[in-house]
Amino acid sequence: MRSVMIADRDEDERCLLKAMLKRKGFGVVEAADGVQAIELASKHLPDLLLVDLNLPRIGGTAVIRKIRTRAKSHQVPVVVSCRTLGKRKSGIRGHTAHLQKPLALEELFEVIDRLSLTRKLKSPAVKGVARKLRCS
Repeated sequence: MRSVMIADRDEDERCLLKAMLKRKGFGVVEAADGVQAIELASKHLPDLLLVDLNLPRIGGTAVIRKIRTRAKSHQVPVVVSCRTLGKRKSGIRGHTAHLQKPLALEELFEVIDRLSLTRKLKSPAVKGVARKLRCS
C-alpha cells in the first residue's frame, strides 16, 4: 500500500485529505507541526509528502530541507501547499509540485497520478464531500 504523510497545521484540512486519500487506498500518516513531520517522515518513509509551508515549530521549507538531507527520504516526492503561495514558489527548494490552498482535490489527485503513485484515479465528486466524511 502506498503511503502519504500530511503535514498541515489545520486539523480540518488534514481530516479531509486523510479521508479522501484513504478512500483511494493510501495509508496516511498525519503531522500537525514541523517537528512531528520530520520524525514521522523518518519513521514511516512515506511515498509522498504533502507539506504546508506554514507549519508551527519548524516551517515547511525547513522540514523539506531536513527530510531531503536524510538518505532514505531524499528522493520522496514533496507537494507543498500554502494560502499565499504566489511569490514564495521561487524560494522553495526540494519540492516536486505546489498547490494553492484551499486545496482542490482534483488537482491533488492529478499530481498524484503524474507522480505515478497509483493507477489513474477517477476524479472524485468532491462537492459537499467534507460534510459527508467523518474524521477518525
